[in-house]
Amino acid sequence: MYNIQVPYMELGFYFADMPDDNAFGAVCAALTRQGAVLGKRAFVHNGHAVATQPFATIHDMPLEEVAFSPSDMQSLMADSDTRLVQIALDDVFGDYEIPTPALLTYSSISDEASQQDHHPIAVWLSGIAFDPIPELEAERQALGERVYALFTQLARALSPTYAAITFEYALECLTDLKRDPRSLAFRNFYVANDLLGDNHAALIGLYTGAYIEPLPDGVYISCTAEFNPGGKHIPFEKGSKTVRLIIANS
Repeated sequence: MYNIQVPYMELGFYFADMPDDNAFGAVCAALTRQGAVLGKRAFVHNGHAVATQPFATIHDMPLEEVAFSPSDMQSLMADSDTRLVQIALDDVFGDYEIPTPALLTYSSISDEASQQDHHPIAVWLSGIAFDPIPELEAERQALGERVYALFTQLARALSPTYAAITFEYALECLTDLKRDPRSLAFRNFYVANDLLGDNHAALIGLYTGAYIEPLPDGVYISCTAEFNPGGKHIPFEKGSKTVRLIIANS
């Protein structure tokens, strides 16, 4: 696979009503519209009708590397005997002085969820700048600003059910959140208004002191100073309470 320097940061996007391949393609298209530069490598599953078979993790089957260009996207997605599971990005931001490599991939879900739910789509990039080293403060701030901008732009463009910025932690699908609400994903995150319903005010109330930004179809909440323009930072203690509000109307 394409190596990302650890610890890795993940921008995860979950779509409750969109098939996996459509969601993967939508996130890829949105990234390129925002300026991301796709690489020349991708990884696939190959096999008879593999694109229609459920999977919990991309490692359920052998990963095969293939040469890739944007013009290959449509044919790969249309081939029922091939499942496109990872695309290398040479630069996820597209306008940074130093390119920031990344991977577009599927987050893992449980075996149970794979039979009935969808995979969050993840963008992996290195989070090494967030190591607590004073010398990295300027780099950390610059990367945080770019991640915030990209994440909120993608949330506006894609209107996912929910999404999150995490470190070394995969965003869960709804089925897995219902099975175990003790998620660590909801520290810097987006939730659609339609999912929250009448619980919108209750969710905002959980995050007093956090950065809260209404978006066209949802709300972005950030508890980490680097991921919001207000520089707001509060301790993360709301995971299970947040998940219970998120799943209440699902």
